[in-house]
Amino acid sequence: MIRLTQIMAVSAAVCWCTACAVNAQEDDASGSTAQATAHMLLRGINVKTLGAVGDGKHDDTAAFQKAIEMTGQVEPGDDKYFDPKAILVPPGHYRITAPLLIKHSRRQTQGAHRGIKVMGASGGHHRWTQLGPHGNPDLYTELFWDGPEKGTMFDVWGTHSMHISNLLLNGRNKTAVLISINSPRGAGSANHILRNIELVNSHVGFECGNDSYICSSDMSFYDVRWIDCNTAFRTVSDQNLNYNFVRCGAANTGIMFDFQKGGSAVITLPSTYSVGTFLRVGSGGINAGTFTVNGCRLDGARYRAERTVVPDAKGETNVVFSGLLTSCTGLWPKTNEDGTKGPPPENTPMFVLGPHANVLVQGSMISGNVAKLTGSDDQLPTWIQFDNCRFRVRSDPRTMIETDEASGYELRNCVVTTDDGQNIMVSKRKAPAQEELTDE
Repeated sequence: MIRLTQIMAVSAAVCWCTACAVNAQEDDASGSTAQATAHMLLRGINVKTLGAVGDGKHDDTAAFQKAIEMTGQVEPGDDKYFDPKAILVPPGHYRITAPLLIKHSRRQTQGAHRGIKVMGASGGHHRWTQLGPHGNPDLYTELFWDGPEKGTMFDVWGTHSMHISNLLLNGRNKTAVLISINSPRGAGSANHILRNIELVNSHVGFECGNDSYICSSDMSFYDVRWIDCNTAFRTVSDQNLNYNFVRCGAANTGIMFDFQKGGSAVITLPSTYSVGTFLRVGSGGINAGTFTVNGCRLDGARYRAERTVVPDAKGETNVVFSGLLTSCTGLWPKTNEDGTKGPPPENTPMFVLGPHANVLVQGSMISGNVAKLTGSDDQLPTWIQFDNCRFRVRSDPRTMIETDEASGYELRNCVVTTDDGQNIMVSKRKAPAQEELTDE
């Protein structure tokens, strides 16, 4: 165990917001001021005291790995504001050339890196740092990859309760994965929290990586943004359960959420711009197949050839959308230089459902081609239901839901705005086995 007095430089690693506490009154009988002051005076292991420079040129990998290895090994002594699990990363641009390993340890009851915190100053804005250390380095904390092609920046194995906040992670189009969470045999990985993070320019942003029967579960994501990634969030292990996403967004990304073996998630107030697929579910099952999406806004890119697919789901999967808005962006013909209109963009179906998927959409506003459903020969149908929804621009569910004999849909108290501006109340049902559409 390392004593705090042995690394005085670490004890000086006061968080950059301590100046806010200078005038705090410590004699507040309620204790609220003291608690706020304690938070602002949080001290931890500062990577700059371990050799990191953050100038975009120096290789800072060793300093970060050393900070990771020191977590849990430092005795705070009498300093009640020192958190031995906290790694502080001041503003700057940190060059990373090898994976940062955060691992499980059987030698300690709590695990070597259990509860580790990696805390920057701000997630930043990727357009200021996409091609190098542009912008004001005093404001943002960027870790960028300058290692081998198809590398991994954070390689996490079987640990629990990791917190990562206020960072910009930039793969520079060279990383396979920016944050990889793995569950080795006999050691799951869970209870992680990401807050105010940008993950940019990577094949995959965040991945629960290895193909394992052990779950990677119980994780929360707050204000996380994925930009210029092929896939934003992906799970490939079994029983990917209890994910919570709040105010997360993606732009210029192929797939935002990819659950290859099913899972369960609650997604609240997400937003997208120019995303190919919002939610893809490869399969489901008795323990892994429920998804709830609340207050979602999906914007297509202007004049993009294809619209965003809202869910691309199959297997024993149930998805509920409440308050979904699919904007009309990208549904209009492009204006040519001579003022004439070009052909209308391809109107991709927004809901693509494979065998056994079951989707409910309620209280939502839909624009564009509605759905394509494909069933199977067994007894479990593919089904979608719209309750109290409004269909606006180039969107008529009476003619824009494609089904087969093993799939069907129902419209309950929905409003369709026709091309000539009329609003029509519609309730219809098309059941599997080729039952005819009927007015209720």
